[in-house]
Amino acid sequence: LLNELGFVWSEKRSNPAAWENMYKLLIDYGTVHNHVCPPKRGAYKGQNLGMWVYHQRKFYRQRQQGLLHPSSIKMTDERID
Repeated sequence: LLNELGFVWSEKRSNPAAWENMYKLLIDYGTVHNHVCPPKRGAYKGQNLGMWVYHQRKFYRQRQQGLLHPSSIKMTDERID
């Protein structure tokens, strides 16, 4: 049934432009709130910034634990530094 709907079984690819937009939104959030820890639930300027931050932390932990390949676009050296 899911195949009939066109369900995508593979992992969604990371979109570098979308990542950059969320990063810039996090910078804006930090300027306004003097911290970069938005709540996980709720929206900031129409985007679920807190959930995005949650996923960045999750990808970082996965990389540190060897569960995410260092070349993965989800969390690169450039994104960490």
